[in-house]
Amino acid sequence: MKITQIRENGDTEALSVTDIDLLIEKMKKETKLRPVTGLRQALHFVLPDEPCSLANKLPRVIPAAAFGRVNGVKRMKTYNGIVELTIGPLSNNSEIALVKQKACEQPQTRCVFMGSSGKTVKIWATFTRPDNSLPKTREEAELFHAHAYRLAVKCYQPQIPFDILPKEPTLEQYSRLSHDPDIIYRPDSVQFYLSQPSSMPEET
Repeated sequence: MKITQIRENGDTEALSVTDIDLLIEKMKKETKLRPVTGLRQALHFVLPDEPCSLANKLPRVIPAAAFGRVNGVKRMKTYNGIVELTIGPLSNNSEIALVKQKACEQPQTRCVFMGSSGKTVKIWATFTRPDNSLPKTREEAELFHAHAYRLAVKCYQPQIPFDILPKEPTLEQYSRLSHDPDIIYRPDSVQFYLSQPSSMPEET
């Protein structure tokens, strides 16, 4: 499974894909420059609603699909069926550990880790259609992903004593590359089954 990464360089974006196993290893060990640690330290001096410039130095990680460029235009190549949920903001490491523990009690959790801010937990859960296939076209993938996100929130929120942050479930939904030596990754996790929907969910 290929995960998309996008690095921002001024007004340009460098797009690349990496195998999910390599990405997990990358998150376990931070580089010598320690960009994630630097971001977490800087956030202590930034007001909650203010942006932090150090965040832009971390690549955006898009788990839902592998993207490529065709004639300079970003296009979906493969849909992965991964839904990312964000829990937080959390106050301390004890709350982060509790959320990770609760997430791991769900057999559908493929991956769970601390977010780049150090104040959230990211959960990756996988979805597939009942015949173990995934949408091939962008239109089908967008419909499938919107319903999958809604179902994931319904399944996880009752199990976790903190709020899931509502996000628009687009294929390009991303989080910044994080660092968590205690990241939990289960390549053999159970998948949610979801029939291919024909329209977007009624409620947002």
